Amino acid sequence: MRSSGSMFALLQKPYLSVDGMDVLPEGTRMFTDRRGKAAILVDQKAAICMPVETLTNEFGVCLVVKGSFGSIFLCSAYCQFDAPTSRAPAILGLDANAVSPMWLSKLFRHAEGQANYSRSELLSEWMLEARAAAQNQSTEVYTFDNYRARSDIDV
Repeated sequence: MRSSGSMFALLQKPYLSVDGMDVLPEGTRMFTDRRGKAAILVDQKAAICMPVETLTNEFGVCLVVKGSFGSIFLCSAYCQFDAPTSRAPAILGLDANAVSPMWLSKLFRHAEGQANYSRSELLSEWMLEARAAAQNQSTEVYTFDNYRARSDIDV
């Protein structure tokens, strides 16, 4: 992990040996689900790690990490091969600062070079690959509205 320069690692079973983690670099913090089958490793001493206890259960662990890089929300989950699973929906809210017909933006024609156009293309592509759907509803109200501008930039 350190040799690659990675600050985080998301692990799923099997990552434990009989005595625990095989090779855990000194100073690396490990956060696990309640079964010990999913984990998040953080290898940045100065980072502030805040486990999200309400989202950590027997299937996964969630963590907010803040540091000089900004902040990031990490989740690691393990679905056991021979165990029954349920389809628990996930809802993500996002201030995308991007407009797209995919999330029903009223302004979807973009001038060439507009920053939020390329951002919306990347986000739309990710949503299609992840089979995620925007749940925005068509409305006359804008999701962003102030004295400078108004648009639908939130998903």
